[in-house]
This record gives sequence, C-alpha cells and structure tokens, in this order.
Amino acid sequence: MFCPSCNANNPKSASSCQVCGSPMNVTGPTTVSQVLPAGTKLHGGDFSVGKVLGQGGFGITYLGSETRLRRSVAIKEFFPQGCVRQSNTVQPSGAVTPVAFQSCRKEFLEEARVVAGFRHPGIVKIHTFFEENNTAYMVMEFLKGKTLVEHVEKRGALAENEVIGYVEKIGEALDVVHRAGRIHRDIKPENIILTDDRRAVLIDFGSAREFAKGKTSRMTAMVTHGYAPLEQYGEHAKFGVFTDIYALGATTYHLLTGQIPYTAPDRASGVSLPPPIKVNTGISPVVNDAVMWAMEIKVDKRPQSVGEFLQALSGAKTRPTTGGQRKGGSSTQEAPPVSTNVNPHESQIQRVVEELNKPASPPPPSKHDARIGEIKTRITTIPSSVSSQTNLCPACRNADLVKITGEPTGRCPLCRTAYLQKRQLEESRCPVCRSGGLQERTVPAYLIFCPVCRVVPLQAERRKKMGMPVDLWWVCPHCKAELDVITGGKAKLVTVPNDPFGVGVKHQGQTLAIAEWKAMSARSGTYLECNQCTAQLDVAEGGRASLIRVASDPYGIGKAYLSKTLFRQAWAKIASGLPLTAGNLFCPQCKAELNHQSSDSTLNLLQFNETTYAWAKPWQGKPVPISHWYSAISGKRSLHPGLLCPNCKTEFDNAQARFLLHSTNSSALTPHVKQVYSLEDWHRLVAGVPTSIEEKQLRDELSRLEDMRQKEHKQFRESQKQQRAQAETRLTELLRQSFLAGFVPLPTTNVGVALKQGETVHWHSQAEKLKVRSVQGQQYWDTDGIGSLVVTNQRIYFHAPQESLWQKPLGKVATAEIQRVSSKPILVLQIDGLQKPIGFDAAGLQITVPVDGQTRALSLTVQDLVRLLKSLR
Repeated sequence: MFCPSCNANNPKSASSCQVCGSPMNVTGPTTVSQVLPAGTKLHGGDFSVGKVLGQGGFGITYLGSETRLRRSVAIKEFFPQGCVRQSNTVQPSGAVTPVAFQSCRKEFLEEARVVAGFRHPGIVKIHTFFEENNTAYMVMEFLKGKTLVEHVEKRGALAENEVIGYVEKIGEALDVVHRAGRIHRDIKPENIILTDDRRAVLIDFGSAREFAKGKTSRMTAMVTHGYAPLEQYGEHAKFGVFTDIYALGATTYHLLTGQIPYTAPDRASGVSLPPPIKVNTGISPVVNDAVMWAMEIKVDKRPQSVGEFLQALSGAKTRPTTGGQRKGGSSTQEAPPVSTNVNPHESQIQRVVEELNKPASPPPPSKHDARIGEIKTRITTIPSSVSSQTNLCPACRNADLVKITGEPTGRCPLCRTAYLQKRQLEESRCPVCRSGGLQERTVPAYLIFCPVCRVVPLQAERRKKMGMPVDLWWVCPHCKAELDVITGGKAKLVTVPNDPFGVGVKHQGQTLAIAEWKAMSARSGTYLECNQCTAQLDVAEGGRASLIRVASDPYGIGKAYLSKTLFRQAWAKIASGLPLTAGNLFCPQCKAELNHQSSDSTLNLLQFNETTYAWAKPWQGKPVPISHWYSAISGKRSLHPGLLCPNCKTEFDNAQARFLLHSTNSSALTPHVKQVYSLEDWHRLVAGVPTSIEEKQLRDELSRLEDMRQKEHKQFRESQKQQRAQAETRLTELLRQSFLAGFVPLPTTNVGVALKQGETVHWHSQAEKLKVRSVQGQQYWDTDGIGSLVVTNQRIYFHAPQESLWQKPLGKVATAEIQRVSSKPILVLQIDGLQKPIGFDAAGLQITVPVDGQTRALSLTVQDLVRLLKSLR
C-alpha cells in the first residue's frame, strides 16, 4: 500500500506511513485548517501533500511527493501569519491586507523564479512553481539531512578543516548567486542543509534581492541578529556582495566557536567581538584573521568577493594593511610576502597532508538497505501453490468457475425453448404491386432526371446548326420537355408540354446551371424500377430507399408511403404483406419478432409478450449485441462473456488475457470490483500476497535499488578519488603560494653573478631575451640573447655567456604581464626610463618541496613568475 503523501510502500495494515509519518487513510481536507491535510492533491494531482516540515512567518513547508515520478519533494506554500484557510483556499485576514497579500505572493513567486534559474549542487533545486487555492506554491528537491545549526548544537564547536570544507562549498554556491546580480541577505547556519549525500546546500532565498553594485538601495529591513551586517538594519544603505560576506563570516564564526556573534549594532556602539581564536584556541591565525576581516563593520573594509574571503581562509590572501579595499580587485593579484618567518600556509598544508594520509573509508550504509530488505521479505511470502488453484472460484473456493461465452445457441432468448425461425424476405420484390421485380438503374453521369415531370432521365440529341449536328439538346421521353445544353455547365428550358410540378411556369426560357436543374428533379443518380407496374424508388444512403413514383396502387402502398424513406428490408416486408413490426427472425413458440442485423451482430426485439417477458422491455426496439442476449440467459448480469461461479455467483468479465471483477459477495474481493487481474492474481489478492504484476514491480525495484546501491558505492569511491584529487590540487596551490611568498627556497645553483648582501634568489630558469624591432612600421619580437633569467628580492637580471649582464632593480619594473605570441606566453616588462618593453621567453621551473618527510614536485610557469614579480615589487 503506497503512502498518499510520499509514495513509500507500506504494509497493508499500516495506519501511518513508516517513512514520513503521514496517515494512510486520508478522509479529505477539513473545512478550516491552518495546514493542508495530508493527502491533499495539488496542480491537477501532480503533487500530494504530506506532513509539515516547518512553518515560518510567510509560509508552510510540507513533505510531499510527485505522483507520476514517485519521488519525495518539499512543497512550500505561501501562507503569511494572520491568514486563514477556508477549506483549502487561503484568505488574507487581520493585519494582512489584500493588497499586501497579493504583493507578497508576487515576491514569493519571484523567489521561486530566481532560484529555479540557478544550477549548482550547493543551491536548493526548484522543480516547479504555480498558483492555486488563492495562494502560491513552489516545489523543491527534498533535502534529507540536518541544518548546520543542528550539527553544531549536537557536536559543539567544529574542527577548523571541517568548517572550511562547508564554507568553501557554500561560498561556491553563493558566488553563483552573486554573479547573477543577486544577494541572499539571510545566510546563517539554519539556512544551510548538510544532506545525507554529503552536500552543503543553501536554502531559503525569500530575502534574495537584485543589487546594483556600489549604489545605495532601499530594501526591506530583514535581519537575523548576529549574522546580519549593520547595513541591513536600515532602509537606506549600501547593499552588495559584502553584505553576504559578513553573514558568511558570522556563520563561520558560529561554526568555529559554537557561539552566535554579537549583533552588528552592538559592535558599532562599542561592544568588542572576541576573535574566534580567543574562544577556540585550536583555530589558526590565518582563519581567525579571515573571519574578522569578513565581519568588519564598514562595508569597504571587508573582502569584496567570495573568492577573496575563501582565499583569505586558505592564507592565499591577507587583509589589506591600509584598511581599505584592495586595489584592482583581480583574482591574480597576490598579497605581498609576509614579514614573519612562519609560513602562513603551514597549518593548511599540514591539514591537507593529514587528509591525504587518511586511509580510504568503506562506503557508508545505503539509504536503500531497509527497502531492499523489505522487498526480499515480501517476495518470500508468495506461496508456490497459488498457480495450481486457478480453476477454483477465488471468492468462495467451493466450486469451479464456469466459462460463459455469449455465443448464440439458436434458441429464442425469451422463451429459451423453441429455435428461432428465419423469414425469407425478398428485397428485389416490388412493394407496390407485390408481383413485379425491382431492377436497379443508374443515370449516366452526363445526364439528369427530367426536372419537369421527374419520371425518367433525359435523353441527349444532337441537332443541326448551320447544317452540322453539333447542337446538344436534352429531351424527356415521358413529358416531351426540351432543354438546350449550353457550354459552361448550363442548360436552357425551352419546351414544356406538360407541367405537373409548375417548373415550366417558373423557369421556362431561363438558363440555369445543370446542378440546379438536377436539384429540381429531386431524384438520385441510382433508382429501382418495377418491371411490371413501373413504380420507382430512389436509392438512398445506409441501405435505404424512397418511394418516388407509383403508376398503379392496388394495395394502397403509394397512398401510404409515397415520398417516404425506409430500409430496403422494410420495403421487403411490405412486399410480403407483413407489418413493419415483423422481424427477419421469429419464435414459433412465444411469437416474438426480432430483427437480426448481421453487419454488427445485433438482435432488435420488435414484438413480444410484454406480460410474460417484462424483463426484456428495456431492450425493445434497440439493437442489442447477440452476446448480451445469450449471456443474460446464462445468468451473467454484466451481459459480457467471462466467468461465473455457480455457487456464490461471483462474476468476472473477459479483459483480453485477464478478468475484470464485475460483482461478488466476498469481503476480501469487494474492494477490487472493476479491477482487472489474471485468475492467479485474484487468488493472490485473497491470500494477501503481491500480485504477479506487483511481484514483477518489486523484483524490478529490487534490481534497481541494488543497482543504485552499487552506484552509491561507486560514487562514494569516485568522490573519495575526487576529494583526494582536490586535496592534491589544494596542496599544490598552497606550495605554490608558499614559494611565491619566499618560504620554499630554490636549490643552490650557480646564478652566474655574485649576489649582494641580503640578496636571495627567488627564480632561476633558462630564457630567451627579446626586444622589439620594426620593419616597415610593423613591430615584432626578435631574439636578443639566450641565457639565464634570475629574479632576486632586489633585482631582475639576464645573464648570457660572453655577453654583458642585463639587470634592473625591482623598483624600476613598472609592469609585468603576459603576452601571447603564436599562442606562447611571453613575459613582458615595462621598465621605468625605457621607452620600449623588454620580453623574455622563460622556461618553466621544476623544483622539489619537502612535505611531511617526503618530497613533492612543483611545476612553476611564466604566469607564476609574473605573480612573483608583482609580489616582490
């Protein structure tokens, strides 16, 4: 039995769902309720509402299910506090005015539209949204897991590396929001879900708004104390990315310390916020400084992008010493080397190394394990003996079912004793004189019936014109009317000797379209004519004919039926002197008259003893399928072929290779009336075990779930590989940053010149020195020497054998950038005092770095050289 809310399969005896807790027997919505009753259908039955997951000031979130896909979803209903529900319809009430209600509902739908446009695993996925019940709904993915605040409340302050992992995931999601020109405005641990599949997902975009960078915006004051920056407490303030960065920093503070930070207004009034390192001494100085930087009161003192904050957490960036915003804001701009002798990246490197040294953990228990066990238990309950009992009636199990085919026996379906007799009706006999034969005649396509007398078709004559027989005339052999046929499908009525219908009076001398003359004749192109009395009947559609002409009327048929249209079989009855109520079949015993229509296998009861056979009255005058008549004789109340129990009268109707239960007195089968199953499955239903279809579905589901479990295990292993690869990438980047900051010494080599006092080498690689040349106004780079390029903490110089030393103090290097020459990166330096730039085609640098007792290879490129020069200048 499937849950009406979440579609989970439950035992038949369950009163509430074992998965979501919703009641299994839903009676329907109440007249007035603050929440929708479990089982309520939305969006034309596409979604079903389950239990309440949460309720806030503006809405109610339910656990629900998508009916067709049978997947769990979260359904958020717009329901501001102060509203009331009348049946399922939401109405504004109390402090909520209709205007405010409509405005907020529009914002609710806008939230759904905005979030639906985001595509990131760290942002809750919106499946659809719609309006119904005078309110609005958004259908989201159902996130199984817990909020970060629940996680912290259970475990207390979290480890630094765990926190950074969560913040990096949320930061990446938040960056997607910011790049779309939006800010979240309510980042806090309660709005971050840790899912069972190890995602950190940002939810509740109800406060999200567009922002114009660097401009003051008026926004509704919506704050969460402790996480909202100072600008969110006012209506006229500068909002931007930095607003979310403060909240992300405050969230990080809470995770690291287990404490909610002091509110921004308190801090602005002089209350000092303890640095997180004072609360949790296990926090590194790098992370401590990054959090305090993000939580600066003044917006221009905070990081100006999520990337800057994340880099600060890893030690790749430091807070600007000027107290203002960093110049340029480029992601490639690196902070200058720190003056301390302690590598600020050391703690991060150590954490990554510890992560890499951890042994691979086994896959966790699958969320499908319980369902897999349940399916295996249900399959084992199916008895193997069910299929051998299919001849027994599944309702009473005391008699074999009898097959009722509805095939005709030839006996009268009323008295059931005598055999029906067939009347021989001659449709070719004339109904007027009853002796002559009807012969079918067809008017040639190029002629019509005479429109004057309407008795016979016109005959064509060729009359001479200028001595040539070229003029076409139509002449009636009966009334002698003449029509001159004119080119263009027209004819002129010229001669009218007799005018029985007044056609000549109205139209003699007129030229009309031939189609109009044909319509005046009121005759069809095919007709029947008696070879004795010359009576005529026009053939109509559907096996009918109309009596058109009667020359003599010995039986008064012309008087009674002239111009009437009857079936050919009815004209045959008249020709035989029978009443129209006579059938082509009759019973010699009970005198019933029936018509058999072979084209659709029906019997039409025309005349019978209504007192004796009153039960047949509803069928009189109606074409009833023959199988219905003979099924009724056999006791089948449904009148359809099938099976009938002679003991308990349980009836089944044939439904291709299966059987539809029409009626039964069995309490076990009554709930399944009008349902279709095989006989084996009807026995299974009585036994309370899965039907063959359900068994197949269970086995398919079992196979699918076992495949999903295998995929989960594979994804887990792939995730471990990916995490390891990401850790390797982070370690390489940290080593690169350590090198650029001067904490990774170069191997001792001959740099070609004597170093000055206090001078240390930061780069030494082979290079080709380039200079700018011009030919006919076109500039290009030309080789100016091949040697070694060396960068120290004081100067940059190029040394080539047997050539003079080229060197410049670092302070003279105005700019250092990369230019692409034939897709190759070239270091281009602009030196103060030199008009033209200097170029170097420098080779990369390969060094080894000692890490945790081992050495790791580090590859450095020309781009790293540019970053090094910028950090040293």
